[in-house]
Amino acid sequence: MIRLDDLHVGGLKIYQDSDSFCFGTDAVLLSWFSSVKKFTNVADLCSGNGIVAILLSRFGCMKSGVCVELNDAQALLCQKSLELNLLEEKLKVLNSDLRKIRKEKLLEAGFYDLVTVNPPYTPVKDGFIAAGAKGYARSELECTISDIAEQGSYLLKQGGRFCVVHRPERLADLVCECRNRNLELKRFRMVCAHVGDSPSMILAEFIKCAKSGVTVEPPLIIYDENNRYTDIMNKIYERSSANE
Repeated sequence: MIRLDDLHVGGLKIYQDSDSFCFGTDAVLLSWFSSVKKFTNVADLCSGNGIVAILLSRFGCMKSGVCVELNDAQALLCQKSLELNLLEEKLKVLNSDLRKIRKEKLLEAGFYDLVTVNPPYTPVKDGFIAAGAKGYARSELECTISDIAEQGSYLLKQGGRFCVVHRPERLADLVCECRNRNLELKRFRMVCAHVGDSPSMILAEFIKCAKSGVTVEPPLIIYDENNRYTDIMNKIYERSSANE
């Protein structure tokens, strides 16, 4: 069922299909983590319904961008959300397999100063694969870490930033694949549900053609001891504990 959700951020709304795949905290954190400076041209890979790019537009850190999404239905929802939020002049939708970007020159090489991606997390060999769009969103059926690293490096100008959210157990794979394509890990942050928990997500920023050297930021804690959002999460969602 298609529904229209209020993002509670600057009046933004987004179309989602509750029978397919809806965005989660990982996408919101990726957009926040990526918005450390102003960018001219942004490419968001594995866009889904466009949540990361839409939030980046709200942060005022981009002039123009493109959302790349393989699934036809998700790409259509993305386009509808852009039009609803009056973002169709700033953001475009490319409904295509991201693996074709470099091969078919669908987007300009070395043009972007930020590439973001919230990719499928699970290797195909590792267990259950959900049916339909959820399977493609969660499992590496059509998009692997190698694929996102290759396309990210192709799209980025020298010094451009590649920001990724992924699972902690895939960190070594991510760093190796990116370094093989001249993307050097420069900033890293673990995300934990509660203080003392093992991380459930990682946020990583790579820079094209950068020297080695990593800044490890403090862990981001989602919930406090009362299972309410922490101050930093309230800040990210632009709401306070008083009106939550």
